[in-house]
Formats: sequence, C-alpha cells, structure tokens
Amino acid sequence: MVKQLPTRLGATVNQVSSPLWAASAWSVSIAAAGETRVVTPRLPFARVGSHPKCEISLPASGLPDVAFLLIVHGTSAEAWPLALMEPAAWGPLAPEQVLSVGACKLTVTLNPKASSNAQQPAPHFPGLEFSGPKGRWDTQLKRPVTIFGSAPPSAMRLKHDSLAPCHGCFVSLTTGLWFLKLASRITPQGKWTLSEKPSLTRVQSNTGLDLGSVQVRQLAPPASKKNSAADKKTKAAAQKTSVATKTKPPAPQTQPSSTESGAARIVSAEQLTHNVTGSIVHLSRRRHWKRRLAVGIVLALVTFVATAIILQIWKTVQAEVAGWA
Repeated sequence: MVKQLPTRLGATVNQVSSPLWAASAWSVSIAAAGETRVVTPRLPFARVGSHPKCEISLPASGLPDVAFLLIVHGTSAEAWPLALMEPAAWGPLAPEQVLSVGACKLTVTLNPKASSNAQQPAPHFPGLEFSGPKGRWDTQLKRPVTIFGSAPPSAMRLKHDSLAPCHGCFVSLTTGLWFLKLASRITPQGKWTLSEKPSLTRVQSNTGLDLGSVQVRQLAPPASKKNSAADKKTKAAAQKTSVATKTKPPAPQTQPSSTESGAARIVSAEQLTHNVTGSIVHLSRRRHWKRRLAVGIVLALVTFVATAIILQIWKTVQAEVAGWA
C-alpha cells in the first residue's frame, strides 16, 4: 500500500530568506515494515532521521536524530551522511537508487518536467577564507555539495569549539554559493535541536558569514594566466619605453688590447677549454711519474736489504765450513 504524504516541514520556497538554486521537483519513496509511503518535499533539500522536525522523519528505532541529508540541484540528487553509522550509499545518487537508512529503504525520484527551473547548473568551486580566534585558513570547494563541520562525517572539517560535527552544508553552483545550516544546536551526546524554518544563506564575495566564532568569506576568483601574462608584457613594455625616453644609452666602450698595461686578458671558450684540459693532463702525468718513482725507490730498498741479508748468510755459512775443516 502506498500513501502520499507531505513533508513534515511546512516551509515553502517563498518562506526561505535566501533565493534558492534551480532544482527539479522530486519525491522520496520510503519502504518500511511492509508499507510504502511517498513524501514530496517542497524544498530542494531534506534532512532524514528520527527527529520529529526532520523534513523526512523515520520511525525506525536506534536511528540517529539526523542521519542523512538529501539535496537536489538541477536534475541531480545527492545523499550525504550526517551521523556515524553503518556504511551506506552517499554522494550523487543514480536514478531509482535505493538508500538504506536503518530498517527503511528510500528511493529518490526526480520529475524535471513538473518544475519550471529544472535546468542543470554547472558546478562552481570557489575559494573560501575561514578566520577565527586561532588564525586564518584558506581552502577551495571540490564538489557541488560539501558538508562542513568540526568532526566526521563532515567532508570539510575545521576543529573549533563553536562548530558542530556537521554544522552545515555548502551548495556551490555557477548561479551562486549557499550555506544551509543543519541544526540550531547539537549536544555532546549527539542530540540535535532543529528549527521549524530552515536557515539558508547566500554567501557573497564581499560579505562574511558567521559560523559560530568562525567567519567565512568567498574569495574573489584569481586572474587567468593569459590575462596575467598580458599584463606583465604591457607593464614591461611601458617601463622600457619610459626608461628609453628619460635616459640616453651610454657611449660604447672600446675593448682594451692585451698589449696595454693592466689590461685584462680575454680568453675564448675554446681556448679556456684547451687550457683546462692541458692542465689536467699535465697533473695526471706528474702524478704518474711520482707513483713510478715511489715504486722504484721501494724496489731499490727491498733489493738492498735482500742483498745484505744474503751476504750475511753467505759469510756465516763460510765461517762454519772453515771451522769444520
């Protein structure tokens, strides 16, 4: 049996303080305990968990207050965990992919034809600057949807006492950058305090966003390499023209000849190589003759000592023979 139910959150798109991104109409089919119900969210995101104020509240026992975040942008749907639990599908969802949350099976269905703003915006990955009491930190977004917080399972983490483990979510598209605050407060025991009205803020490049004691600001896009190279060439040409108009080139100096007193000797590269090679060969020859001389001296000393010993032995033998006679 299939039941068509609205979301538990009564807010509509017009009630959100910040303009939303383009997203197709969507619905979530929930199968549990042999029964199936369909939820049709009015917003392009929904928190899934056992908390009664979740956009999609599940009656499963032992389920975290907020287990997952479902989010739709254009014609794509994504699911991201917001609590440490058994591994499940996360990231971009394939069409009709089943997402297991506790004992419930969720299936997200997109209906682009039922929405007038279902075009797919391209992803945009701007740089972010975080500043707080302990310093400054720069980073860059790497995906359209990024969970931000102080601990796992957040994809982008900044350890700070004023931040929750899953503090919020950045949605980054070419049409803008948004920050969705996921909870008003999270206790150390993991209990969530959810507000009736979702807190969604558009992050501008010239204004900051306060997240606890941390402020985040979108960095201006860097200039392209092509433009930077052109600017450097233009500046170099301008400096060269300015110097040429203000100063005169120095008069050419004649090279002193080698016959002049105190003149430096100019040696070509070939001549320098020849001189160095000759010096090395000369040193090698000197070392070779020194080694031969040392060997000759050693041989002469050995021969002299051996001859002296042999003569002494010969004299001793002759003396003994004469004594016997």
